[in-house]
Amino acid sequence: MIFTPQVMNCFCELVGKRLEKADKSRPLTEDEVQDSLNYSLVSRGIVEEHEIRMEYGFPGLAGKLDSYVDSSAKHGPVAWEVKYDRKAPGGKAAAKFSKAALSLRDIFRLASLPESGQIERLFFYLTDAEMLEFLENQLRFFSLAEGETFDVSPTLIAGLDERLLNLGRGKTIEPVPCSLRVLYSRTIRDHHLRLYEVCPELPARALA
Repeated sequence: MIFTPQVMNCFCELVGKRLEKADKSRPLTEDEVQDSLNYSLVSRGIVEEHEIRMEYGFPGLAGKLDSYVDSSAKHGPVAWEVKYDRKAPGGKAAAKFSKAALSLRDIFRLASLPESGQIERLFFYLTDAEMLEFLENQLRFFSLAEGETFDVSPTLIAGLDERLLNLGRGKTIEPVPCSLRVLYSRTIRDHHLRLYEVCPELPARALA
């Protein structure tokens, strides 16, 4: 596990500082969140800067991963996606179902990675209280505590609101049954951070 408690504490501190400086004219961006995450890894000596491959086209995978680190003598291969949902500028109504669909797309992309190499799959999610409340109502795994696991089973997928699988412009998400485990959960100022491990295999009880 390359995202040690030291790395995550550093990341939370950096995000907190960015949120303190952000305002309506210059809001925090997803790229800045990713920059802080990568800096935390490198500054704590976990990986070398050149090891982090961003917008990585994994062989056999549709689309690109936000970040990927290949295996080394110090760690195994790790793939991760980062999603930051913030309020729409100018007080516009947030497209909550569309944002939720993009998160599910990232999760299912990680779950669909080839099994070779025992890749660690991680999903980082940062948002405000309004979006988190919506997600807790629509996707129960967003309300889990650290250490808890949730099965995204075929039965659960079949019962999802179809808007959660619609990316717009005629594009839909191909769901992948998997399980999610909460590795880290923190509140940062008025935002909430969740780190999930995505496991492509469901226990037998979830396949029934």
